[in-house]
Amino acid sequence: MRPSLKPVCRPARAACRGGLGVCVFLLVAAGGARVAESADPVPSPTGEYLLTAFGDTATPAAAQATLDAACNWIIANGGGLLTVPPGVTPGLAVRNLYQRDRESGPTVTVRDLRNGYEVRHLPSVGQASPTGWYGQYLYRLVNMAGHGLPFQGSHDMVGLRNAVVRGGSSYMQWTSAPAAKGADQRIYVPSIRGIFVGQYLTFCGSPWYGQPIDRIWVKAIGWDAERRLHYLVADLDNDHPKGAILYNKHVVGSLGVEATANCDNQTMEFQVTRRQYAHGDSFLISGGYVYQGDVFSGLGDENGVVLNAEVCFDPDPFHGVVASVDWARDAIAFRGGVCNVQKLATSRAIINMNPEKWLTAGTVFIVPPDNWSGMLVANPAFDAHTVIAEGLDLAKFPLTWQDQGQEKPGLTTWQGQPVRAVRYPFRGRAYPSLITDNVNYIGGCIIGSPDCGWGPEVVGRFFAVADPGEYLAPGETTAGGFYLGGAVARNCYRWYLIKQFRRAADGTCAIKIERIRWAAVDAGAPNLYNAENYTWDGHERPLAYIIAPGAFAYDVGDGWRDAPGGDTPGGIVRVVPTGDRDTPFDFAPGDPIEQAVGADPAIPTPIRIRVFNGIPGTLEPAGLSMSNLGKVAMHAGISIGGAGLNRDELAQRKDRQPAWLRGLDIGTVTETGVRFGADVTDAAIRFDQPNGRAQPVKWRHLEGETSLSVDPQTGDLAITGGALDVGAAKGLHGLSATATAAANLRGINLPAPAGVHRLEVTFPTPEPDAAYAVAVQPNWLTADRLAAKTPAGFVVEFAEPAPAGAAIDWVLVR
Repeated sequence: MRPSLKPVCRPARAACRGGLGVCVFLLVAAGGARVAESADPVPSPTGEYLLTAFGDTATPAAAQATLDAACNWIIANGGGLLTVPPGVTPGLAVRNLYQRDRESGPTVTVRDLRNGYEVRHLPSVGQASPTGWYGQYLYRLVNMAGHGLPFQGSHDMVGLRNAVVRGGSSYMQWTSAPAAKGADQRIYVPSIRGIFVGQYLTFCGSPWYGQPIDRIWVKAIGWDAERRLHYLVADLDNDHPKGAILYNKHVVGSLGVEATANCDNQTMEFQVTRRQYAHGDSFLISGGYVYQGDVFSGLGDENGVVLNAEVCFDPDPFHGVVASVDWARDAIAFRGGVCNVQKLATSRAIINMNPEKWLTAGTVFIVPPDNWSGMLVANPAFDAHTVIAEGLDLAKFPLTWQDQGQEKPGLTTWQGQPVRAVRYPFRGRAYPSLITDNVNYIGGCIIGSPDCGWGPEVVGRFFAVADPGEYLAPGETTAGGFYLGGAVARNCYRWYLIKQFRRAADGTCAIKIERIRWAAVDAGAPNLYNAENYTWDGHERPLAYIIAPGAFAYDVGDGWRDAPGGDTPGGIVRVVPTGDRDTPFDFAPGDPIEQAVGADPAIPTPIRIRVFNGIPGTLEPAGLSMSNLGKVAMHAGISIGGAGLNRDELAQRKDRQPAWLRGLDIGTVTETGVRFGADVTDAAIRFDQPNGRAQPVKWRHLEGETSLSVDPQTGDLAITGGALDVGAAKGLHGLSATATAAANLRGINLPAPAGVHRLEVTFPTPEPDAAYAVAVQPNWLTADRLAAKTPAGFVVEFAEPAPAGAAIDWVLVR
């Protein structure tokens, strides 16, 4: 039964609470029992009300009745904001359905403050504004008389600052060893990047989310000096095999919009800039643009842009000086100063930049893999993991083998194409990237010279190529820049964690480094800026290098500061244990340190489109649709630009490569790769060849490639690498097997006067010279010979005189 309102015997002007303009009463149930305090509400001058001032909120039913009564009363009294305070029963499900149409006048907004955070329930229809009906409307007028805004700057209507410093996760790897159930168990992982003490993880029983599943908290992080592997410590209720997936990923964004549309309508949902200093998949988006002015105002190149994406690398990371270390807390304290402290992030290494603790003796050879994207060992006589560990022994590994009399490839590309030769052999071995167990083990090899001085202790330290051109340097003159990312302030090296060490009989050493291509693997070689710096037989390139101590940061919460200028009074960063602790290579007060930039970034994709349709459509859908429905032409549907129009300029680029390796890359089956479904006014495909170089069209085949090109000087069309096979040809003006074109092809039914033994033939167009062959066919039975050849024509003689009606045919080939 709904309670009734009965006034308590007290003065009519009872004490008001909360400044809400409501007087206190007691709520008495129909049976006469006293239930709770209530009120006789009067309109609030601020339009704000508390739900508890309207009645009982101790039970779901009572709270629902009070909510209904309160909202209806507020609407009837001019509308307002109703707050559901802490203490109201958790069983109350707020649904703001009290406004049913546009004509109903005032409405109510419900603000739920239970559980320590705000949930705002807006009215169903809202109120009218100049641009639409909104449940909540923000309006700002910038109309400054007398003077305008000061120097530049952003003056957005609403600002969001989302500082994600500690607690979020982006980790997913297969474990490196079995883990037994019990307390304080070690879980060995292929990459310690992304692990931190206090982290919540899901530990599955198989590589793909199978049972049994443990939900764990990371209690500690450790380094196994004997196995030279990192591990984390956690309590386990179940046994887990090697290769079980361990993961947790969070979305900690600036603004999330989730909407459902269960009735017909037209809707647009919206979300923003992110500076990515930590690892983890990231997504950004923005757009409508109605213009009337000229848009372009001069001295700028932005013009009008509806959807803008600026992907910028930041080459200037955190750097500082060690003040002290406390390994009981995994802590490095750093001194105060301007050091880009706002860029500190987890999952990136803190590198000891003290040169006295570096290894730099000797040089390294870096052998590239044959194929970064991965190959497959197709000969069952060979174990892929052995090839990954030792390289491909070219004397023992045949590239073809026999299976029941059928020749099969020993090595294939990931698409199944046979590999007929390796591209980068070195001293009897090759180091292809190999795919096995659903993982691409990136190939290549880093070989230290006999005088490098390395030992097993380098595992756990960080390797960088220090040859000029293989790192970003201040003031370098290579083309390109970083725009929003800033400038290079110090040498910016690419630091790779060393995972394996081997010493060969000849005194050389080899290391493997951690790289991530979908999964973290012990990889053979890094990507170099300049491909000419790789080594293979006949092309040896010794390179300078650095091996430095370092450790991955797992907690920066006591070091990071929200300081755009990068200044700090000092702070603490916590790092994972390594084998260099308490050795001469350990961090020590006074050591300069720097947080490594990502050595292997998955370069962000400015725009990604994926579709997951399941039903055929009635129209012709497109992944990207462009239609010019205006009154004037656009220059291009898709315009691809970048630095340089001449390939001679590539020498000025850092990586010696074009800005785009492929302007358009179709990597899936299509019905038609490129279709022209309407007229063109100039050319369907146009090759301008602006710098006097041919722009060929190429087809690959088992024996190599066939190329079709046009000489930029002469316009001659050339086919190389294969024969021309045509069923028929017409309109030919000549045949030539040389670089000189023939001006004439043939003559048909050329009359020969009766009785002649000699006929002089004049070409319609003179040949360049007399270096041609002519075949003559008289229409009577006779022997003939070519008596003379000149650029103007030829003379043929007959053994038998020409009869009446005689004629000859001739064909010319140069």
